Formats: sequence, structure tokens, C-alpha cells
Amino acid sequence: MAMTQQRLEVARNQPARYRFTEVELAAPGDGEVLLRLDRFGLSANNVTYAALGDALHYADFFPAGEGDRDWSMLPVWGVAEVAESRSEWVRKGDLVYGYFPSASHCLLHPQAATGDGFRVERPAIPDHFALYHRYGVAGRDPMYVAEQLDRMVVLRPLFTTSLLLADYLADERFANVPQLIFSSAGSKTALGTARLLAGVAASVVGLGSAGSHALAREFGGYGRLLDYVQIEALDLVDSIYVDFSGDAAVRERIFEHLGDKLQRVISIGLTHWQQGVSGKPKGGYESEIFFAPGWAAQRQRSDAQFGRRLVGGWRELLEQACGSFAVDHRIGREHIEAYYSALVAGHADGSAAHSFSF
Repeated sequence: MAMTQQRLEVARNQPARYRFTEVELAAPGDGEVLLRLDRFGLSANNVTYAALGDALHYADFFPAGEGDRDWSMLPVWGVAEVAESRSEWVRKGDLVYGYFPSASHCLLHPQAATGDGFRVERPAIPDHFALYHRYGVAGRDPMYVAEQLDRMVVLRPLFTTSLLLADYLADERFANVPQLIFSSAGSKTALGTARLLAGVAASVVGLGSAGSHALAREFGGYGRLLDYVQIEALDLVDSIYVDFSGDAAVRERIFEHLGDKLQRVISIGLTHWQQGVSGKPKGGYESEIFFAPGWAAQRQRSDAQFGRRLVGGWRELLEQACGSFAVDHRIGREHIEAYYSALVAGHADGSAAHSFSF
């Protein structure tokens, strides 16, 4: 039976251009499943997906239609219920966590069962995006927390990045760097990373607005917290700058202050997406973009216990987050639009876990 699909679409590499549409979704074919998206999270992470549509293939996951490269459905992380299944690996009624289009319903074509769910294949997407092709099924997925669905859909992708980034920063290559500097210190991914690194790696200095410091202190992990006007108070020691915002002006000021003490800039997010994907302006430091799925694939190949540690770290961060982030679940297009537009404008409330349903 055909289904009306409500969806949020964004223009390629232009997060501020978006629209809501409705299309008729065909019934599932052989091997396919029809899923009803129960709830999904929205955060600055989704703005990064929209802004890097070309650079990191995010616009290629859920195209608006065949031959239409200008628009695609915004990728989101959420939980969906299997409404109809013609796949041997998925049952009607299964609850599935994973990477979905921002739509009321969607079709997926599972290619194989996995220990925790199933995987799909997307030939247009490079192999190192494999993390996005895996879907967890409730009852088999050890990171699925049924009693915390709203926090899970918001925080699991962010804290997974925290777990992978903390593992990366704890690498022996960076062991002798005494100072890590985080921008957007109050962002959820930065908070998770700082907490995981507490007592493990270098001192972590958080840069953020004064209003975000209370949450950062409560979550724990930072050795120091500075307002952006206090950049010149950073210690003049070898440092790595972990950039969660993409604000070129902040990065420039850090370089002007630290000079050759700034050894590396690692870019994570792009909340200042209006500045584009900017390269390093000047200086001899190394510059890179941290790509979490690529690091996950590398670590899973080299460490058989890595997946188990991810599960334990996720549970620890989620428990901490329950005392720090209230849940705000909203239903309907008007609420989705209001919060997404606030994210794009850079003034969305980040003090709660914001989840949505069509």
C-alpha cells in the first residue's frame, strides 16, 4: 500500500535553504522494509551534515528524487518502527535505531543481518562510511536504551563521536602535548570528550561563552574554562586545538597567541557554517578533519575489544547526561521547523535533548 511521506529537505551545502514536502512512497518491494520514524534528534550536528553535503557525501544518502542533485532529505539519527517487512532479516514491529532521512516514513533494503541488527549497502557512498549503514534492533543492540529513547536519539551520535575522538586524542602521538583546547566547550560532543579525557590525557581547556560554563563544570572533565575574550590567557605551551565550531576568527586568535606552540588543529564540527569549510589561514601547524566513522573502522580492525569499550563509555556518558539534560520532545512540522531554523541561525537552546516526531 502506498504511503504519504512527509519530509524535510535541504539544499545542497546550504543549510538555510530548506523546505517541507509530501510525496507518495511506494510499498516495499522484495527485500525491503517500510519504517515509520518514531522520533529523531536535532542538534548542531545536523547543520554540519547539511553544510558538508558535498565535502563528506551527506547529501548523497537521502536524495530528494532521481536526477535531483540540488535537494536532499536532512540526515538524522532516530528510532523507527518496522511497519511492513519483506526482508528475511527484519520483522514487522521491530524497533530500529540508525541513520534515517528526516521524514515520517522511509524504505530501506537490508543486505545482511549483523549481531546487533542489519546493514544496508549504498553504492554511491564510500566504504569508510560503513558506520552509517548499520542499524541496531532493540533487543539485540547493546547501545539501545529503551527507557531513554529521547536522550538516545539526540545523544548517542554525539557521544559516539566523543568516544571516538577521546580515543583518538589519547593516542601516543599526542601523549606529550600538555594542553588541549576545545572550542564550544558547552556543546554535547565537547562535554563528552572532555569527561572521557579527564585524568587520561593532557589538561583540557574549554573555550565557550560564560553562560555555558555552569553546565561544563557540572558535566566535568575540563581543567580550565575560559570565555572567548580570555584566549590570551591560554598557557604558552605546546597545544592542540580541537575545533568544534569552525569559527576561523577564534582559530586565528589562538594561533596569534600561541604561535609555534600551536602544533595541530583538529576540526570536528561546523556550527559557524556560514564561513564555509575553511583551511588553515597561516602557520606551521598540522590541520585535519576528524572523521569519526573512519577512525571507528580503523580501531575495530586493530582492537577486538574496542566495540565493547564503546558500549561501556556510552552507558557512562548517558548516565551522566540524565542529570544534565532534560528531555524536550515535540510533535509536528511547526516544531521541527522552528528548532531547525534556530540551529541554522546559531541560537538554538542546547540545554536539553531535543527530539521530534512528524
